[in-house]
Amino acid sequence: MRTLISMALWLIAIVVSPALADQARISPYAELAAGRVAELDARLNGLQAAFERDADAEETLQSAFVAFEALPRHTQAAEANLDSWIERYPRSYAARLARGFYRYQRGANARGRDYVKDTPPENFETMHGWFEKANEDLHASLELAARPVATRIVLMEAAMRSGTRKEIEEHYQSAIAYAPRSMRLRTSYMQSLEPRWGGSEEEMIRYAARSRIELGGGPDADRLEAMIPGDRGLRLSEAKEYEPAYAAFSQTIALADRPIYRCLRAFVAYHLHKQAEMLADVRAALVGRPYADYCSDVTASFVAQNDKLPDGFELVDGFLQHDPDHVGLLVQRGWLYKERGDLPNAYKDFAHAAEFGNAWAQTMAGKYLFNGWGGVAVDRDKGLSLLRLAADQGEPNARLSVVQALQAMG
Repeated sequence: MRTLISMALWLIAIVVSPALADQARISPYAELAAGRVAELDARLNGLQAAFERDADAEETLQSAFVAFEALPRHTQAAEANLDSWIERYPRSYAARLARGFYRYQRGANARGRDYVKDTPPENFETMHGWFEKANEDLHASLELAARPVATRIVLMEAAMRSGTRKEIEEHYQSAIAYAPRSMRLRTSYMQSLEPRWGGSEEEMIRYAARSRIELGGGPDADRLEAMIPGDRGLRLSEAKEYEPAYAAFSQTIALADRPIYRCLRAFVAYHLHKQAEMLADVRAALVGRPYADYCSDVTASFVAQNDKLPDGFELVDGFLQHDPDHVGLLVQRGWLYKERGDLPNAYKDFAHAAEFGNAWAQTMAGKYLFNGWGGVAVDRDKGLSLLRLAADQGEPNARLSVVQALQAMG
């Protein structure tokens, strides 16, 4: 999980109120897939227009575009849909920004989460290729809006991974001029000052102090300052110095009690064998807002390592309400259903996780179909197909199951 936590911290600083989030609750990718291009284009460009009339409407805008940052499950279909959107509306700021987001995220995922020394050169080549495509869309979008703050933020983050300090500063200064209170912009810039990106804690402290004056204090300034001990906690956690990491995250939570920080501290508490504190933080994160994807990863990992965890099922089930396609959670809930003897629901979760290519889920779903477990209608051909897919990924249990299935079929 080390490679996941370092990329998630800045996401939590933006607070989107429930009323405003309603405008962006529907996934833009789902709208595209359903052919609702005109409605989507009008909605997102309308939010951009509202922001340009009133810079304080930034949270409305960001609540809409944040949905584009997650890599789609079915990338080929998503790319084709984005291409069609731009063909239909070539002068649409939202369309260009959406495809730029998508291409940027493809590049970031191609690079991976490991440190530079542990990342193969071909990963960087693929990342640069996607970033070049992303830059085409992002720079084109700059000409289509008067205040393209969302574009500047993505360009800043791309420059952190494949650019220069000068580029980061140029994008930040351009955007802060027309979005001086943008917390998303400020947190992205604060992240660029972290030691892992070539900055220092001293630079973070100076920027937090300057922002506190510019923002007039208050919760927003506290959230920026919280990123300082938060980053320190991450570095200590990565170094397996868990006691001081726990103290750093506690300092962060005192400044800004956010679900992401609770889950980061829960990860450390787990390694310190503080199960009660770990569970308390995860439960607090479950009911907190805004939701943090990392909490799903933490919960899935905890339950996988301890299927007797108190309230494990309730935690997994609760986080799946936020993130119904999370493969790790689906696999764990399927296993817990199986342990309870609820085989029909176990199969549903395994089959759902198998759709995303998880080898172990494919193995379990294949067995259910081949053998008709839990009242599932027998479909030996489909079951064997899933087992073979899992075996091709190196799943040892699937390889044995394929042999047994073939023997059973003569």
